Amino acid sequence: MVARKNRLTTDAVREIRHTLSRFLSILVLAALAVAFLAGLRATAPDMKYTADRYYDRTGFMDGWVLSTPVKKQITLGGKSILLSHGHHWGVKSGYDAAIADARAVGADILLFGHTHIPLLEQLEDGLWMMNPGPASSSYGLIEIEDGRISCTLLNV
Repeated sequence: MVARKNRLTTDAVREIRHTLSRFLSILVLAALAVAFLAGLRATAPDMKYTADRYYDRTGFMDGWVLSTPVKKQITLGGKSILLSHGHHWGVKSGYDAAIADARAVGADILLFGHTHIPLLEQLEDGLWMMNPGPASSSYGLIEIEDGRISCTLLNV
């Protein structure tokens, strides 16, 4: 058994010596591949975080169907709700246009999204503003009972 090991080792060493440049090339390529994959594994969480922030900030993943109205006003329980995705009003830069539109149509609740940041606020004139945030982490609950509105943000 020992003689067989020696023969195998001798043969392997002889083969490497005769094709040393090929052996070193393969060794370097393997080392580079291992280093590259180790780097990918180490940076994957940071890359995902950066991509998520970019998509949230730009609204890149916000799909929009052309047949869907930009905004819609509905009445539930005698209360008027103005709904929109929010991009139409530019809510990532501020809420003034959305609030003005809601007040102009006499809405009791302004319900929008687009920023992926949960928001719940009742303004001085009684108008409720709600952005339920990303569906993966929060949602909004609106209850209308006996003419009273109750709004809540909840975590998933």
